[in-house]
Amino acid sequence: MARVSDSQNLSGSLKSRQGLKQVSKELAALNRELATQMIVLASQTGDVNALTQSADMLRRSQQRYSPENTPQENAEIHLILAGTLFQIAKTNHDIDILHQAMSEYRHAITLASVTGNEKLRARIRKDYTAAKNYNREIGRNPSRKGAA
Repeated sequence: MARVSDSQNLSGSLKSRQGLKQVSKELAALNRELATQMIVLASQTGDVNALTQSADMLRRSQQRYSPENTPQENAEIHLILAGTLFQIAKTNHDIDILHQAMSEYRHAITLASVTGNEKLRARIRKDYTAAKNYNREIGRNPSRKGAA
């Protein structure tokens, strides 16, 4: 009789873990969606604080919910975030925001590499190169905001 009880407990435990894993995936998807919406809002308003919050949210969600389960989606979100930061950096001539954009591009490149999606990786690298070139341009013109 104890064996039946033990196997029932094991079965219940496995079902609980599977349920928890599913809930975690759903929560990660919701966090990505919220971050994406915040990025869109920030790109429309130019609100750097919303961008910073969305970047932090992405990082926190990746620490809690394994991003390797959805590297393609995460790469695309980081690309959108990087592009928005880059546009704000160019508009405001702000090197600090530009460096945030470059960091997001690097993160997106890494995630795109994990997926093996060479088209996405090439697109991100092209945008990253543009950001690096702009960074060099700002470096030659120290009157730019945030430049040392």
